[in-house]
Amino acid sequence: MFSNRFLFIRVFVTLTFSATISLSQNKAIDSMANILKTAKEDTNKANILYDLSWEYNAIDFQKAEEYAQRLIELSRKIKYKKGEGNGYASLGASRYFQSKYPDAINFYEKSLELRKSANDKTGTGGAFNNVAMVYHKQGNYTSAINYYLEALKIFESLGETEKAAKTIQNIGVLYLELKNYQLSLKYGFKALAQWQKLNDNNQISISYNNIGNSYSGMKNYKEAINCYHKALDIEKENRNNLTIGSVYFNLGSVYIDMKAYEKSADYIRKSISLCEDSEDKADLALGYSTLGFLYFETGKTAMAIEQYKKAAKVAESIGSKNNCRLAYHGLKNAYVTQKNYAEALKYSDLYDLIKDTLFSETSGKQIAEMQTKYETEKKEKENAILISANKISLLELNRQKIQRNAIIIVFGFILFSGLILYNRYRLKNKNKILEEKNLRNIAVFKAQEDEKARLSKELHDGVGPLLSLIKLNASSIEVNSGTKKVIYEIKKLNFPKPTNN
Repeated sequence: MFSNRFLFIRVFVTLTFSATISLSQNKAIDSMANILKTAKEDTNKANILYDLSWEYNAIDFQKAEEYAQRLIELSRKIKYKKGEGNGYASLGASRYFQSKYPDAINFYEKSLELRKSANDKTGTGGAFNNVAMVYHKQGNYTSAINYYLEALKIFESLGETEKAAKTIQNIGVLYLELKNYQLSLKYGFKALAQWQKLNDNNQISISYNNIGNSYSGMKNYKEAINCYHKALDIEKENRNNLTIGSVYFNLGSVYIDMKAYEKSADYIRKSISLCEDSEDKADLALGYSTLGFLYFETGKTAMAIEQYKKAAKVAESIGSKNNCRLAYHGLKNAYVTQKNYAEALKYSDLYDLIKDTLFSETSGKQIAEMQTKYETEKKEKENAILISANKISLLELNRQKIQRNAIIIVFGFILFSGLILYNRYRLKNKNKILEEKNLRNIAVFKAQEDEKARLSKELHDGVGPLLSLIKLNASSIEVNSGTKKVIYEIKKLNFPKPTNN
């Protein structure tokens, strides 16, 4: 029937709401309804209305929308744009859960504009994700990826790990539906890692389911079945019938590829049974198409046509192009087998029209360009952060260098000044020592001169007259042969004459 696997898989896309209420619905509703009775007309009352609307979205769409309308009216009255945006977001969620996708997009777009104008960044990211999710359900992949990537940029910039993980998960699913299994696996594991950090078992289960789908698309059936059973174990413990139904469906899909049709049919019927109890018509349409395929492959053509027509009716009612495509393709082949060529041609034309809308070359290029743009912007942002960090590091190094140089200069100046002062001190001490030495030399010289003068005076005044007296007395000495010569020599002496001082 198909040249390769025709994407009979059940995938999960995740809404991103601002409401955080997690109490059991009845208790939460009763508690909030009581508070609402006495609440003032302010933002607190608006937030209670939003939470009530969100709680009722799980059990009563009419009441959910009534509270959403009250929220919008109150928010306009008190000029609370964020509250008005929340009101439209809740209306969008209600219509999404009812598979009324055009209405859902309309309300989500209004929510997006109001949240932007209120500078509600987290809410804006959530609105982008939710618009993308509706386009995704409709098979409008070009618009879906555009909105998903806008949401992801906002959540990553805000550090909103949980919301970013949901968007990453949805992008992985989109690439899965486009049969880009490498990218779907990449985003699937990226989402799984985030959920494991957050310890969110429900989302971990969803991630395993989607990763299993990627492995299945790559024909790695062993890993696919392993992932599906990991998801199933978690969901059985949580008693989440919607997710259990999806995992059953995907197990059945794997067995289709393995041509174990009987085993596959058992899982698909279990899935359809759970899906019929829910309001998710897109998954119901997919279940009918898959069962139609199984009947066709086992030669039950009339039963196949019955299931395909059920699928087409549901898909057309919700505007799900991808599910219409599956149903039309199945009907074309079934009618060809029955040789009902008029009906075969009719559904062939419908199939080609949907196929061209979904998978035109232009759309493929636009999706690739948007992914490239996102990756480029992300890389540029990372580079900008790195450049900024390098600049800061360089500035810090320069600051440290300048500081170090300043310290060296100051230390050098202090050292130089110290050397100058030391030299001055040393020179001063040296001069002082020289001066003291000169003074001592002068004193010694003066003392020597004084001593010389004293000795000279003594010699002049004392010894000279004495010698003169000796010379005078020598004349009176009797001369004999022995003394004559001595006396002569004494007389010849020229003694200094005494002076009158």
